[in-house]
Amino acid sequence: MTDHYHTRRALYAFEKIFRGSQIRVEAMGAHNDIFTPDNWWRTDRGIEAYVLELIKCMVYVCLKKNAPFIQNY
Repeated sequence: MTDHYHTRRALYAFEKIFRGSQIRVEAMGAHNDIFTPDNWWRTDRGIEAYVLELIKCMVYVCLKKNAPFIQNY
């Protein structure tokens, strides 16, 4: 499950992994109790999430493989 704000990056990552296979990937953002795609800019957490997501998307697009310096906890 993923929130709306990072569905694009999650979908891109899975499509990258399964490229060339017969696996089709679909994604749908889950509800977020703090902010929505329509009001994210009204909360600190929404602004932080959307701005950081833009940076993360650029990193994913620029790297061909997973970067060893990125650790997900």
